[in-house]
Amino acid sequence: MNSPSIALRTTDARRSRRAALVAAAAAALVAVGAMLMMGYDGTAGAVFPLALLLTWTAGAVFPLALLLTWVMLNNPWVLYAITLAHFSILPVENYMMGFYVPNLTQFLVPALFIAIAATTVARRQWGTFRLRTADVFVTAFVLIAILGIALEPGYKNWKTFGNQVLFAISLYYTTRWLQLDRQRFRTTLKWVLIAAAVMLADLALVQLFRVGRIWERAGPLGTLSDQATYSALFPPFFLYMAATASGPSARRDRILWLVAALIGVIAAAGGKERSGVVAGLAGLTFCIVHPRMFRYVAIGVIALIPIGAWWLSTSVGSHVHSRFSDDQDPMLRRRIYVGKAIDYINSEKWNPIWGTGFWRLKTVSNEMLSREALVWDANKNRWRLEYEIGQRPIHCAPVTVFGEYGYGGVFCLIGLGGCALYSLAAAYRRARRTGRQFDTVFLVAAAGAGIGLLINAGFHNTEQVFPVTALWWAFMGLVVGHANVLIMSDTEQGEESAPRGPRRRSAAG
Repeated sequence: MNSPSIALRTTDARRSRRAALVAAAAAALVAVGAMLMMGYDGTAGAVFPLALLLTWTAGAVFPLALLLTWVMLNNPWVLYAITLAHFSILPVENYMMGFYVPNLTQFLVPALFIAIAATTVARRQWGTFRLRTADVFVTAFVLIAILGIALEPGYKNWKTFGNQVLFAISLYYTTRWLQLDRQRFRTTLKWVLIAAAVMLADLALVQLFRVGRIWERAGPLGTLSDQATYSALFPPFFLYMAATASGPSARRDRILWLVAALIGVIAAAGGKERSGVVAGLAGLTFCIVHPRMFRYVAIGVIALIPIGAWWLSTSVGSHVHSRFSDDQDPMLRRRIYVGKAIDYINSEKWNPIWGTGFWRLKTVSNEMLSREALVWDANKNRWRLEYEIGQRPIHCAPVTVFGEYGYGGVFCLIGLGGCALYSLAAAYRRARRTGRQFDTVFLVAAAGAGIGLLINAGFHNTEQVFPVTALWWAFMGLVVGHANVLIMSDTEQGEESAPRGPRRRSAAG
């Protein structure tokens, strides 16, 4: 008769041990991380323990902290979705409705690490941290970057490297270690895209009607080129959501996501950067290669014709149009920017293994500019000093990455890309072997976003846009660690194969 009470006490004891284990793991992780980070970044070192302070100590006092504690220990993927979505809502070192908002990633990413580590230890899922080949390439890339900063002469910008690069790369690991399934993946993507739709809608309203403006300056990211790059990522994924919508509200959802895609193209074009217009349209147009997205692209293109004519009548549209039509030599400055970097890379001063080190290529490549040579500026109709024009960043992300990380860094990135392709191929074969469908629509949308990213990267310093690089590393962690989420469930396959329209009604009758 005492067996139920004994079993209850045993269960309570297990829960107590589990709670103590989770608390000890979280506290140890915070302590070690804070000590390591304080050595080079006092800001990050101070922010890192904030996760422990708010979630464990102040949890009993503040309901929000208590809620965050529950999310961290029970559903880390919710915190992960918040981390990715906040890039579109809370600015990165910018102003929102008059309030200055710093980079909250310094709080969210450490909290996410704590959540994943604590829940993994509590559930004893040790296979989560099993080393993969892709992890070796990512870790080697970080080591090469550190060697470049430490060994090459010049200013050692450790703090910017930590904030701009290490926090972004950490999202690869958190994504890889996170427990994700098909449903959680779709839900996370949905909320990330909803946040992006809010951002893009505000930017488009400012362009078309001069109302809105939640953020000051150009938008959440501050600079026009950064905003154009970030905005161009989302229209293909909006089309993905439209093409894969299901359930009772599928028709309404398809319309809303298609409208979001059109708004995204307008917002990307409104960054006043020529590459933003091309990237937005190119990413959207590429999606036409998939049969399920064909009609949505066709509808979008038809709708954009009158909207585009109207947009050209706005001040923003006319300014962008003038940049296409008025500049006599639009590539003059970029030829000099990129040329000085290529000249330095070809010189004996450049280290082929780890390059110049992070944040140095602009400064050291200025040595290659002539202080006497004149170039004809057709846009201003006058001769100008090459040195006067060329003292700016490279404005070509692939060249900058190659110059700052060398052959070693590029080799690691290529190796990571190969691992990602292998994971996708293995998941595709697994889907075929089990008789399930593979989510090729998502891959087409990702390729469309990648095309837009490459177009902008060819003309801007995209490698310095933290939200863009953070999402890129998170995407690589997804395809390396969770390619199986692209295998469609039985419910989705049933909806996919079910007849639509009159056929469905006749079949039901």
